[in-house]
Amino acid sequence: MAETLDAREARARVELRDVTRAAGGRSARLELELSSLAVQLNAWSRRLAVVRAQVPAAAPLLREHCPAGAPRRPVLETLDVDRGLLRLGRRDIALTRRHTEIVVLLAAHRTGMTTEELALALYGERGRPATVRTELCRLRKLIGPWLAAVHDRLTVSVDADFLAVRSLLRGGDARQAAEGYPGPLLPRSEAPGVVELREELDTWVRRAAITSEDREALWAWLDTSSGRDDRAALKSFLADLPFDDPRRALAATRLGQLRTTLSIVGDR
Repeated sequence: MAETLDAREARARVELRDVTRAAGGRSARLELELSSLAVQLNAWSRRLAVVRAQVPAAAPLLREHCPAGAPRRPVLETLDVDRGLLRLGRRDIALTRRHTEIVVLLAAHRTGMTTEELALALYGERGRPATVRTELCRLRKLIGPWLAAVHDRLTVSVDADFLAVRSLLRGGDARQAAEGYPGPLLPRSEAPGVVELREELDTWVRRAAITSEDREALWAWLDTSSGRDDRAALKSFLADLPFDDPRRALAATRLGQLRTTLSIVGDR
């Protein structure tokens, strides 16, 4: 599978290069579209590299109920999606939004959470522990041994994409963090605890990218759904960008569109 994806990426880059050469600056619209395709291809390549790094080539297949040995922990994808995807070896489980929120909250709190704390983080003041217990019973049927109760607190063992980004940020690696961050954590979730985690991570990635003095980190942020229309980041990226950089046209167009939009809004 990896070889097939690599071959497909190589072929796409060759085709894009050939089309770009053939276009030869014939129209600004065509150049902009080709630049956009190049950005998407680079983003796909970065995302593949991040996921591939989490899946060792020689890793044994995961057995769902195997008490002997130490099976690999599930991998949870939660960034820029409405609900999480839990990868259990070759088995993928599409979680409900509520179950995703529960796993995210437990993964973010390493010391665990009580049902009362989960109820507050999921529903706010109107939350009831009984409701949470019902959801936990359903979730335990899906992920079994990775959801545990220790000392009256709930814990979960998963490798989550948002935790990987946080770890990179703590280590000061703004570029890798931005490249592994396609967009906000569960953007449609209204659970108070998830909203807090989402806003914290989004702000952290943005500030790290802008203050890193790393052009590639800044571009990676602009390539996320959160940073796409970030006016300050666009201006910073264009400030010292060489005029022959193919990304200039796309960034300048986005900035121009933002200025137009703000101008129209200001006239109302």
